[in-house]
Amino acid sequence: MLHPVTAHPGIASIRRCQKAIARDYILANLSRYPIRPIFEDVAHLVVEHFFPQAVQRGNTANVSDLVQLMVHAFVLAPLEYRLPGVYRPDWGIGTVLSWFRRCLGKHTGQWYWCMPDVVIDRSPQQVHDQFTKVVHIRDTLFVDGAVEALCNLACSGGRKSEAARQVLDPFAAASLDISIDDLFNVRASSPIRRKLRASGRWVASYLRKGERAVLIADAETARASASGRFRWNDIRVTPLLWQDYVIEWINKDNHLRIRLDHKVITSALREIKQLDKAHSHPRRRFAAITKFVHRFLTTHRYATGSLVALQEFNHIVGSRVAKSITATVPSLVYPSRSVQVYDKLVLPITNPFLTTSTGDVAGGDRSGGISNATWLSFWNPYRSVTGGLSVYDDIRDDVDSGLGDRDMELDQGAEEPDRR
Repeated sequence: MLHPVTAHPGIASIRRCQKAIARDYILANLSRYPIRPIFEDVAHLVVEHFFPQAVQRGNTANVSDLVQLMVHAFVLAPLEYRLPGVYRPDWGIGTVLSWFRRCLGKHTGQWYWCMPDVVIDRSPQQVHDQFTKVVHIRDTLFVDGAVEALCNLACSGGRKSEAARQVLDPFAAASLDISIDDLFNVRASSPIRRKLRASGRWVASYLRKGERAVLIADAETARASASGRFRWNDIRVTPLLWQDYVIEWINKDNHLRIRLDHKVITSALREIKQLDKAHSHPRRRFAAITKFVHRFLTTHRYATGSLVALQEFNHIVGSRVAKSITATVPSLVYPSRSVQVYDKLVLPITNPFLTTSTGDVAGGDRSGGISNATWLSFWNPYRSVTGGLSVYDDIRDDVDSGLGDRDMELDQGAEEPDRR
């Protein structure tokens, strides 16, 4: 059965427009898209899907703001792929952790990392300058509308603020990303990177997600660029912390390990206790806890170094549920789930908006297309929040197809082993 949003015929029209935007290098007539009724119709459906409470409350002003946010997101998302190193609409935590695994270690010779300071100015004038002078959008009418729709919401607080920053932040610090690319050639392919290194040029891999950025480089680049701005650390000595994860080099086993920060599991156990106290009815408590555990284990399934810790977490929760709930309601049985972690690389597509495939079958078009369900996940306001679900959670077949292996290397500075 098709989802009521993904089955909407207007998505095909919007995806054709997005394909045209992705191919448009003049960007002089973007304002024609947001005014199309089909954009607003689909945007309203997306808002109803991800912000159901806002719609149920009947706050028309709030819903209208969110619709305008989504309308402009539809237009801007294809342009994010022109910016070096930013977090993409089709990325999830599995994609990010795969990026670290491909960039760090002996196969690339990149052992050093640093986190340059990122200050995002979301004031209307600064954002306007980024759109027009850095991204080179020549349609000032569209820029004015985007600035009005995004800047106000980005400073409003709450979930809608997170959703606005998810769209705005890649562009609001575009000048920083381009300056990093100019210094470290982060978009160069592996053969070019070897030539640049041989000529003494700086080469690094770069990723920015909101106000956090990380650079990964070899010893020569780290030594030559070391300064107050770029303070380098050796992954073999100092672990790297990224959101919920600790990325560290295990010298004994000679491999990169990605595990959950212990604080994350401790915080989750505290949340379980709160849920156990929040509802008086045992069935409601049981439903809330099992839903939370499922979400937690699914979200953190790429923490390959935390399998034992996740199994222990599930065992502790099962014991608590047995004592406080199932002991009094025997008909409720805590699921004996098998905790799994995945070490397969989750690789992105170059630009998913370059396809107009609208098949809604899981996995989409194997030639490079994506399903409407995947397309819908790009607008999920929860995907950029720490602990939020990956956009690939319900579309494993798209990930497993292995699309875009070389594209990550070309676009984000990831490298493959030098097999010369």
